[in-house]
Amino acid sequence: MKFNIKRPFDYVKYFIFFINLLISFFFAFFSKIPQKRIILFGHQLDGNILDLYKENKSFKHDIYYLSFSYEDYKDNTKERHLYVYSFKDVLRIVNSRIFIASHGIPFHTLFNLFTGIKFINIGHGIYNVVDKENPILPEKYYHSFWLPTKFEKTIREKYYKQKVPNYKVTGWLRNENLTKNYSQDSLKNKYNLPETVGLFAPSAVHNYKNNNNESFYYRNIDFLELLDEVSTNLDVKTIFKPHYNNYQYNEIEEDVLHFINNSKNLIYFKDIQITELNELLTVSDFLITDYSSVFVDYLLLQRPILFVDVPTRWAGYELTEYLINENISITKTFDAFKKSFNNIFKNDAERLNLNKLCNKVYGSIVQEDTINNYKSDIADLLEEKVSEI
Repeated sequence: MKFNIKRPFDYVKYFIFFINLLISFFFAFFSKIPQKRIILFGHQLDGNILDLYKENKSFKHDIYYLSFSYEDYKDNTKERHLYVYSFKDVLRIVNSRIFIASHGIPFHTLFNLFTGIKFINIGHGIYNVVDKENPILPEKYYHSFWLPTKFEKTIREKYYKQKVPNYKVTGWLRNENLTKNYSQDSLKNKYNLPETVGLFAPSAVHNYKNNNNESFYYRNIDFLELLDEVSTNLDVKTIFKPHYNNYQYNEIEEDVLHFINNSKNLIYFKDIQITELNELLTVSDFLITDYSSVFVDYLLLQRPILFVDVPTRWAGYELTEYLINENISITKTFDAFKKSFNNIFKNDAERLNLNKLCNKVYGSIVQEDTINNYKSDIADLLEEKVSEI
C-alpha cells in the first residue's frame, strides 16, 4: 500500500504501525535470537515481491508479506501475510532477520536504530527517469540493492557520480519467470481473449491538465478515441492497464472508464480479472507505453513496442539512456501513431532496433538461477552458508 496524503485512514494505518513498532522494539530487546524469517514489503503483492513470495518452499527461512490492507486483515484468510494492525505480527517483523522491499520502507530509520535486520531492495522498476540536478540515493538505507542488469548498475552510478558498493547484479526473478513460466495461448484461453491482443500500459499521471488535443495521456479522450479506432481497424482488442498509483484508490476518472466500457475494442484490465503484471505482458501481442519501465520487461518477449511521447511527470526530470538512444523511435503525433499502429506487425526495422536495445540492456545476463543469486547475497549478509538460507 502506498501512503496517500488525501486519505485520512492512511494516517491511522501508519499511526497504528508506529505504536506497534515502538512496543515491539521494547519486547524484541529482551527476546531470543531473531527467527529464520524473511519479510517482504511493497505497494502491492506483485512483480519481484510476488514471485519471491511464491518461492517460500525454496528457502529454509519462512517468507511473509507485510500488508497494510485492512480488508485483508479483516478477511484473515491470506497465507503468510502479516498486518500492521496486529501487535503479534509486528513483533514477528521486528524479530526477523531479513527485510526485502520493492518500495520505501515506513519508519526505516527506526528499524535500523533498534534492530539488526538486514535490509534489501529488490526493485520494482528500472532507472528510466532521473532528476539530473539532484539525484536521490536511497541505496544508502539498504545493506544490499538487487539489480536486474549491469546496464542498470552503470546508469545508476553514472547519475550518482559514484560507485555504490551495495549494488548486486542478481537478475530479477520476475524477468526469469516471464520468459519461462507463462504460456500466451493458455492465458488467452483462461481469460477468454481473442487471437490478437494489445496492451496500453502508461506510467503514472500526476496533476495532468489536457492542454493539447494530441496528447498521449490516458486521460485524453481524444487519444482513447484514436486508440479504439485503430484497434477496431486492425481487429485487435487493446487492454488498458494504468499505473498502480492511478488505480489503487479507484482514481481513474469516470469519463475514461465510461468511454472504455462503451468502446468497441478497448478493455479495462480489471474487467478481465488479470491481476499479475507478468500475465498481462505474456497475453499481449504488442505493447503501447510512454516511458514506463514496463517496456524493459517486455523486451524479453521480443514483441513489438510502440512508444508515445509523454513528458515525465516531475518537473526537471529527464529520460535516461534506456530511451534516449539511436535504437528507439518515439511517436509524437496522432498521424504518426496511426501509421505506426497499422504497421506494428510489419515494421521489421523497428523490431530489429528493439532487439538491439534488448541486447544493450541485458547484455550477457541470462535470466536464470536468480533464486540462488538471491540466496548467495543473503548468506553473505548473514555470514552463513547458502545451504542455510
